[in-house]
Amino acid sequence: MNLYQTPPRTIADAQQAIKAGELTCRELLEQCFQNIEEKEPVIHAWAYLDREAAFERADLLDQELQRGRWRGPLHGIPIGIKDIIDVKGMPTRGGLESRDKSPVSQDATLVENLRLEGAIFPGKT
Repeated sequence: MNLYQTPPRTIADAQQAIKAGELTCRELLEQCFQNIEEKEPVIHAWAYLDREAAFERADLLDQELQRGRWRGPLHGIPIGIKDIIDVKGMPTRGGLESRDKSPVSQDATLVENLRLEGAIFPGKT
């Protein structure tokens, strides 16, 4: 049950709410995508979004919490990655329309380490 009527204002607030069971990783991600949908037509910050993979990850992280596994301060936190860094399953185009749109097959080390800490990647900025 989401006790937060509005999204947490900071990562620390979100982390505390998730750890306390007041907010699920899925709920935080839903709030993130709602914010993207509202603001993206004006801001144009996202080069690529992958809702399906992000929600799969959020559900996995929620299941881990139910089993008592806490990965750390980024557990369930959505993070946008710059489109010059490889994220498995997403294309890396660096803002160039001429580059290959095929998804890459492995994460950059940075992304791999963030995943180990529980980060969720809604897409590329």
